[in-house]
Amino acid sequence: MALVAAAFGRSIWHRLCRPRSKRQLVRRTSLVESASAQSSGDKPIAPSRRLLVAEDDKEFRGLLTAALRSDGYEIVEVATGFELLDALMTSSTSNANGRSFDLVISDVRMPGLSGITALARLGDSHRAPPVVFVTAFGDDEVHEQARQVGAIDVLDKPLDMDDLRAFVAEFLAGTRQTIIGR
Repeated sequence: MALVAAAFGRSIWHRLCRPRSKRQLVRRTSLVESASAQSSGDKPIAPSRRLLVAEDDKEFRGLLTAALRSDGYEIVEVATGFELLDALMTSSTSNANGRSFDLVISDVRMPGLSGITALARLGDSHRAPPVVFVTAFGDDEVHEQARQVGAIDVLDKPLDMDDLRAFVAEFLAGTRQTIIGR
């Protein structure tokens, strides 16, 4: 978490990433204790969850990836819809370590190809991981298009980084089964 503060400045860190309640602080403390116990050899290290972050805004993508990496996730970053499509197709067939993505967090509007179009082009020929779209243009039409291509949720910008981190943790733990429209 200190990496996020150093990379993005103290004011942004406090506004977007610091815990707002004692419950959040306790949760983060337990994550840090768990990570330190794993690194000290007390228990075997489980493979980290692998996330794909697709965002054309370099600063926002950096903030997302830094926050999620601090939670222990392995992050792959892409900046365009074409790179998103390529990463999804490559991971669904084979990749260097044989692992696909556990979750995709994608902007809707990106240069060349939108996140929704990239997911639609992936089609039935490849098994797509769960996808969460993040957008500044979250009208009903965007939500409907996202639902039609199989997204699990659409989060509207500006978004609270703590809420996104909690969403990701809960979804990957299986305690949040979000489907658009519920």
